[in-house]
Amino acid sequence: MFFIMFFLQPFGFHDVPQSLVFAHSFFYALLTCTIVLVNFGGLPVILPKLFIEHRWTLAHEFLMTAWLIFTIGVCNGLLTHFLYGAVVSTRLILHFLSYTAIVGIFPASILILLKYIRLLKKYNYEAQLIQPISVAADESLNKLPCFLTLKGDNQNEVLQLLKDDFLYISAADNYIEVFYLKDGQPKSSLLRGTLKAAEETLIGTPGLFRCHRAYLVNLEKVKHISGNAQGLKLHLTGSEVIIPVSRNLTGQLKKLLGNS
Repeated sequence: MFFIMFFLQPFGFHDVPQSLVFAHSFFYALLTCTIVLVNFGGLPVILPKLFIEHRWTLAHEFLMTAWLIFTIGVCNGLLTHFLYGAVVSTRLILHFLSYTAIVGIFPASILILLKYIRLLKKYNYEAQLIQPISVAADESLNKLPCFLTLKGDNQNEVLQLLKDDFLYISAADNYIEVFYLKDGQPKSSLLRGTLKAAEETLIGTPGLFRCHRAYLVNLEKVKHISGNAQGLKLHLTGSEVIIPVSRNLTGQLKKLLGNS
């Protein structure tokens, strides 16, 4: 901010007397720095749940950036009022919001990109540490029942399948879709009900894991684990669908796979 204001003197700043350019550039830079520090230091204290990393999304990032632009723009408009006597008005604030957005778009984009790269590296590293093969090596999984039975809310809606054929269940509004193999080919069945009810029905069955709010997966079918900035991804034998793992469940997944 100081560099832009002092050397480039945009948005009419060149009309400021040269004797004041350095000081006023410093004031704008100091105010901007203070607002950024207050936002990143204060908001996590006021709204701690919003800043939990495993809940942080790209949408949160854009909202935070928009909030920074808004607060910096408003405060810079007020500073202009105190420095030059500009009348505080909607027009003045809108002008400074646009100025802030223009000046801030580059550093904001860089920060978002750096955060994306950091998360990408983190979950790629986590994925390399987890070995799906340890599931098959777990002796407790050899005692799994031969069949799984799922019941829908509709009358006579029952699905029974071999445990070894079960892949995963996904939530679909008021229904769940069960994916499995039949004669080696991927199949699916739609049942009326919730994923929570299906999870409760199958509770206690080793090797089944609610890895995401919308997915329950058979860990025995995991052939590969990858990672990106959103978290870990499960690749299953017999399915081309990539199953996401909620970031807050990464540690639990590692324990279930014997990697912690």
